Amino acid sequence: MSVRPYKNDPNMWIIDYYPAGGKGKRIRELFPGDEATARLYEAEMRKSHFQTMPVNPKIIDLYPEWINEYKTNISENTFRDAKNCWNKLLPFFGPRQLPRLTQSVIESYKTQRLSDIAYNRKKGPTVSKRTINKELCYLSSLINWAVERNYAHPLPFKIKKFARVRSAKTLIPTRDEMQRIYTALEPKYKPIFLLLYDGGMRRSEVMTLRVQDVHLEQGVILIKGKGGKERLVPVTTSRLRAALTQSVGRKKKGFLFINPHTGKPYHSIRKALIRAAKKAEVNQRVYHHLLRHSFGTHSAEAGVDLRALQSIMGHSTIKVTEIYTHMGGDFIRKEGAKFDDYIRYAEDAETPMDKGHKKG
Repeated sequence: MSVRPYKNDPNMWIIDYYPAGGKGKRIRELFPGDEATARLYEAEMRKSHFQTMPVNPKIIDLYPEWINEYKTNISENTFRDAKNCWNKLLPFFGPRQLPRLTQSVIESYKTQRLSDIAYNRKKGPTVSKRTINKELCYLSSLINWAVERNYAHPLPFKIKKFARVRSAKTLIPTRDEMQRIYTALEPKYKPIFLLLYDGGMRRSEVMTLRVQDVHLEQGVILIKGKGGKERLVPVTTSRLRAALTQSVGRKKKGFLFINPHTGKPYHSIRKALIRAAKKAEVNQRVYHHLLRHSFGTHSAEAGVDLRALQSIMGHSTIKVTEIYTHMGGDFIRKEGAKFDDYIRYAEDAETPMDKGHKKG
């Protein structure tokens, strides 16, 4: 079930549900009134049709209703990711009833997925544990949803995932290396690069940026980030302003960047970044979020106030922002040079008598 506002009338609400379960007939009805009353009505309808739901429903019976409601509450990219994960989950878990799920069943799924070979051009690696953990998170989401709607009782155990392995320390490219990558990048991708690096935005924020959210007169960009939180990102550089002026000038509304091959917003420019890094002779793995890390690190090195940087990047706490004061290779080298200065000072401070004593 779900409650959604009716776009043509702010005082009307859409009540959407399946009286006979996920495979049954779908019913939509309009409800007049405020949101609180609509949700109360929805809760009453849920209780009234609960008895018509199959006993111990199978996951495949619950999935259509869950995914339909889930879609209304998350971004397009997250929805796409959820469907990709459920393409792996449904063949294994779909026929199973919720009360039949046990930790041993979960472990069997993890073992099976680890044995799945993801054949690529190099006929390479097995599925990562991180990917499997993400899939299990979507499974947990459906189970929690079913419990909230009284379709099933809570599981008597917590789904055990793989232990999280800390990733290797990220090496941030230098300012010169970033400039070389930008210069080598194909022109059509440069505005996206600048929003990632000069603006410090997340990939999803850039790819879904709309023309109407770019306010060049005020010099700011309105971003809808994680959890639907809004923030303002300044147009930090003249080259970013020039790129945005050119991009915005081509259209009045809609997504700022459209892939000409699909007619939809770009999902990724990673291959273009890799090509540019290779051409620029930057021997490092390059990806979207590295550009955001580079913005945070180079901004900290430039002396940007950490509170301002926290606001620009949309960090929930200043502790996350403070990490960038220690990530830059240039910063590490400069700090390390202080020890050399210290040693040199000690050597210069030695008296001639001390030096003569050493020679003797």
